[in-house]
Amino acid sequence: MKKIALFLSIVAAAIACEQVDPVTPPEFDFANPDVLIPYQGSEDEGLKLEFTTNVDWTAELDKTYDWVTITPKSGVAGDAVITVVATPNKETAERTAVITVKAGVSVLTFDVVQEGFPTLSIDPTEVTFDANGGSKEVTVNANVEYVVSMTENDWLTYKFNAETGVYTLTAAANDKYAPRSVTITVSNNVDGVSESIVVSQTGKAVVVWEKSLADYTSVVPGGPIHLAYLDGKLLLSTGVAAYALNAEDGEYVAPVALPEGFVIGSMTNDDAGNVVVAGDIAAYATGDVYVLSGLDASPVKVATMQNDVYSFNAGNLRAGGDVTKNGVLSMFVDVSQYWIGCDITDGVAGATTFGALPNPEAGTVWACSNGCVAPLGTKLADGLLATYYCLPALHSNASGEWAAVGGNLFSGNDNNCSVAEAVYGETHYAALAVGSHFNYSATGVYLYDLATNEMVYSYNYDGDLANAAGPTADVALVPSDDALYVYYADLQKGKVVCIQVK
Repeated sequence: MKKIALFLSIVAAAIACEQVDPVTPPEFDFANPDVLIPYQGSEDEGLKLEFTTNVDWTAELDKTYDWVTITPKSGVAGDAVITVVATPNKETAERTAVITVKAGVSVLTFDVVQEGFPTLSIDPTEVTFDANGGSKEVTVNANVEYVVSMTENDWLTYKFNAETGVYTLTAAANDKYAPRSVTITVSNNVDGVSESIVVSQTGKAVVVWEKSLADYTSVVPGGPIHLAYLDGKLLLSTGVAAYALNAEDGEYVAPVALPEGFVIGSMTNDDAGNVVVAGDIAAYATGDVYVLSGLDASPVKVATMQNDVYSFNAGNLRAGGDVTKNGVLSMFVDVSQYWIGCDITDGVAGATTFGALPNPEAGTVWACSNGCVAPLGTKLADGLLATYYCLPALHSNASGEWAAVGGNLFSGNDNNCSVAEAVYGETHYAALAVGSHFNYSATGVYLYDLATNEMVYSYNYDGDLANAAGPTADVALVPSDDALYVYYADLQKGKVVCIQVK
């Protein structure tokens, strides 16, 4: 930090023709020749340079500075003190001045160095890895010593190259569905400066896009809300009308042309990709189920279902198989908490049957949109998935008896109201949509692996209520060659989301 150059010239006594007294050689004895000033400066108490010389002396700066002064600038032989006063350094770079002390013919020069304002910076401050992992570099720039700390984890490591000042971060592959993150902090405990970097890694499930219903100026928010997929379009029904969105980015496309007077109470997909729609069916009444083959196509009837259960309505239609050939239909029945369903064989719908839902003591459901029953296969005998308001877990009767899937996750503050299922790869998935009664409801979608009965991923939205149209939500699962797409919509909070699972 300091360079001292001591140039001592001794002038020998000239002996000419006559004898003269010898010249006393000047001597310096510095007690503290190092001059290092903290960035805070030395205005309150100047830094003391103490020395002893056997001759008179002078001191001066190499030039005039606006940040440092010295006093006194001269003195007599003996003990001496020079006071160095520096103002605070607000710049990150250090600054230097040169003091020259002369005693007779001896000269001592040295640097006065003031530290730069302490700084730490990290570039970049955010690093993201995909699920495959890999390595990326970050650079730490600092003018102070620092320590590195990292939140405990088992997937991220780092190495430091002292020559380049570069840290190499290495992330292991993430075989989980959910993303994960680690915070790395560099800090100087003496000066209290620190910076952090957040290192994130996606999981097998990634949010592709998020939209608010308010973004769609042409969409009239009614209720209940329903989703389906057709030819690269996400169909959104609000009970008032149906609309087509671009499934890749969520952008609005066009309204869905429906026959005059045709109202969609329910909308879903079967396993063949057909869009299946129906209205709610009142108690002891019948209702028709239709297929939409295109955005401009007229609905084609595929079944008539009978609601012979004490209720207000049956609704929230779900479908499996291919309802135009061999498939299955099911609906949730409110009040009495039953389900109704029918099989379709060779394009002909059979008689409607019904059954009780799990845990009828959970609480009465007064609207058929606040519960859902979905087929697990191509016929009722393959089993059903069920959820409804006040039921604390998704249930399945694939084993013959109703049993919880994934444990109890929901309370009376949550409106778990829609289910979808699909096979992607070798995994049979179920997704449960939860709507909002309140700002603090568990709004979101929950993805289950039905082979392990484990909830493997969840997406939650914590925003405020945006509509007063009812706490309904819906989910659609769309498998493709390279991914499973999860589409979720919540009416009360006005949210539409696309999630990709690989």
